[in-house]
Amino acid sequence: SNLSSLCRMTVLTSYVCKERPLLEHLFKNHVPVTIFKEPKGKTYQIVQEMKHCRIIIPPNRIGFGCFHPKIMLIKFPESLRVVVSSANLYDIDWQELGQVIWFQDFPVSESSVEQTNDFYVTLQDFLNSLFDENNKEKLLELSKHQYRGFECPEEISEIGFSDMIRGELNLANYDFSNASVTLLPSINAQIPLKDKKKYGLYRLAAIMDQESLKDKLTPESEVIYQCTSYGNFSK
Repeated sequence: SNLSSLCRMTVLTSYVCKERPLLEHLFKNHVPVTIFKEPKGKTYQIVQEMKHCRIIIPPNRIGFGCFHPKIMLIKFPESLRVVVSSANLYDIDWQELGQVIWFQDFPVSESSVEQTNDFYVTLQDFLNSLFDENNKEKLLELSKHQYRGFECPEEISEIGFSDMIRGELNLANYDFSNASVTLLPSINAQIPLKDKKKYGLYRLAAIMDQESLKDKLTPESEVIYQCTSYGNFSK
């Protein structure tokens, strides 16, 4: 609850979600909450304004598969908390089932030097994948109105990620140089051949093939991994 009062905004992803009771502390403290989730049923709204949060259906560019990541971005005054878990935003997942979770706090950067480390680039690419023209058209409509006390421009012609999540969240403002893990995203899209090593099993193979790992791994080595849901992992 104390952390909720310090929180400035949150971006959450999940396969399914049940806003209460998990997010109640955020709602009580009027924290802007944006949830990206898999659509339910055959008919759905791309962007849905609810009393306490905004729910967005991310693009599915290939017509099959599902949106299954479970990453959370929680903005505090002096840091950004990145959380990767195996749990959906559903009370039974957190209260009754066994789950795994990783998180790390990244401080506000004291330098304006452009970041090129792998963690930053991978996370930014994933956030970019959540946005498409369908979202843009709906957000242009929504941004002409006020939403629960958050001021929106009367007229707006350009919509970006910050508009989608109703708040400023620029990853370039944070220092990811001490990231303790390697992110391995998977998205619903036709991946160009030149980018195939950025996602899914191709990225996993590329990570395991890095020279820095080859020298350390032996047939007896144990590899510890955490995944939200990874199909055909044994292959």
